[in-house]
Amino acid sequence: MAQAGIAFVDVVGKFDVLNTGVESALASLSKKLGDFGTTAFKGFGIGVAAAGAIGFALFKVGEDFSNAEGIIRAGTGATGASLAGLEKSFKSVVSTVPTDFGSAATAVTQLHDKLGLTGEPLQALSEQLLTLSRITKTDLTGNIDAATAALNNWSIPVKDQPARLDELFRASQRSGIGFADLSTQMATGGAVLRTAGLSFDEAAGFIALLSKNGISATPVFMGVAAAIKAAAKEGVPADQVFRSMFEGIRNAPNDTAAAGLAISDFGARA
Repeated sequence: MAQAGIAFVDVVGKFDVLNTGVESALASLSKKLGDFGTTAFKGFGIGVAAAGAIGFALFKVGEDFSNAEGIIRAGTGATGASLAGLEKSFKSVVSTVPTDFGSAATAVTQLHDKLGLTGEPLQALSEQLLTLSRITKTDLTGNIDAATAALNNWSIPVKDQPARLDELFRASQRSGIGFADLSTQMATGGAVLRTAGLSFDEAAGFIALLSKNGISATPVFMGVAAAIKAAAKEGVPADQVFRSMFEGIRNAPNDTAAAGLAISDFGARA
């Protein structure tokens, strides 16, 4: 079944039949049947007017479906078998998660363009980001842009992408930092954090921890980069530098000493 605004449907075919004017057909049928037609419709629990309204709603669904296909076609430039595969993914998405056709088409289009996904991986990530955006009431396009930037920056394999997005979402929930903001900072600081020896999940947790404590990550990235550069001149491995910096701060005898080490390691701004 379909509802206005939100789709959660079992999609069959291309809805071409809905574009023939269901409302007009019902009106014509009612006229031909006369009183019997009115009685027949009432026998199914609906009047002619209600049947017409249902027909119009179905027509609108068909129109929205066609518009969604247009978004995919125009956004990806795909044709032939490639376009058919993307449309199949779109149909699977709107059959699985409650969303409008336009949002589903946008997710499929942008994730295909930004990550090169097709088939089941495209469907899975589309459903994941549509659901995340819906439950957090945040902008779908913004979430897609930020998430794909992080995944691309860290060169996350297709098979691992859903799990990494789950980790970003968990870190976001636990710290209060927005999903898109966290993902953007993962991309911004990715090179530095990888050089420092952090994994994707460790980096997400690190940025989330900074945010939870009211600390901007950008100057910290700059401080870490400067410390790594200085250590490299002395032949000290980058990952050893990063971890020893935080071990020293954590094991300082008091807060004043810890703050002094932090300023020394990262600079006053960081």
